[in-house]
Amino acid sequence: MEVRTTTKSMEGQTPDANGLITSIFSFSCDVNMVISDLSGTVYTWEVAEDGISTQMVAEPPTDDTQVLMIPDTMPPGYDPNYAAHDPTLTKRHSRYGSMPNANILEARRNPYTDGQQARVPSYPPNLYSGRRDNTRDMESNGCGSGSTRAWILQLNFGWCCDMHDYCYDNCLGGNTEKCNSQYCTPSEWERCNSAFYDCMHGTACPQYSWWGSPLKRARCEAEAVFYAWAVRTYKGSDAFKDANSQRCGAFCPGTNKPLCHGDCLDHSYDNNNCGSCGVTCDVGHLFNCRNGQCVCTADT
Repeated sequence: MEVRTTTKSMEGQTPDANGLITSIFSFSCDVNMVISDLSGTVYTWEVAEDGISTQMVAEPPTDDTQVLMIPDTMPPGYDPNYAAHDPTLTKRHSRYGSMPNANILEARRNPYTDGQQARVPSYPPNLYSGRRDNTRDMESNGCGSGSTRAWILQLNFGWCCDMHDYCYDNCLGGNTEKCNSQYCTPSEWERCNSAFYDCMHGTACPQYSWWGSPLKRARCEAEAVFYAWAVRTYKGSDAFKDANSQRCGAFCPGTNKPLCHGDCLDHSYDNNNCGSCGVTCDVGHLFNCRNGQCVCTADT
């Protein structure tokens, strides 16, 4: 069985022109994914022995191998304290942690290629994002930007808005450059937005007590939800893409070499990209690339 992703449902069991059948997938109430073909054979989708690729085997899933479709982050308004009363509300199902390949499944996630606005291409595999040379430093300007800043209420969200700006600028992720807070640590657009809400909800709004200033607290919480929604619109998407294009670039895994002509090249012996992308050796005058430098072939 070959599994391919598609953006639409066939709404039935008749294959389309490409032979795709989406009705083999079903989901239970506890977000388990079940795969079965038209003959009724049940399959389990699992990590292969190499720990990198995945495979489908014709056997029913068990608690150790079941595929769980669970979101990485919770929407605004989710209170993690509820999980103490109802374990099904946790971000990871209790069985997820006991899966033998759980750490492998988590490691396969790439923060630079995931999400709606990926920082780097998904091919070649395992690219990472980093700051390009001679680009601007991290910048922040409070809440709003450009012409919108004049009518955006700053409230007491200014610091959180600065952290959100830094998060968009944070090419590599983690605590780098001016980013020294958990609220600007993520590298993905979606996680930056979730961290923005967490900052407003967790640091700004608690300055108003529900007992002493219930109206101010209620307004703050409502405004936090609104601001979190606003950065998830196309305006926030455009701001993230602009920040990424101004500062960030795709780098090849295990090196500090940027992506070159859409590929990860070995610059050691490439006459057209010797030592770095775009550096050419004058082969007409007997120069060739050796160990990343253009040297005379005849050693004269």
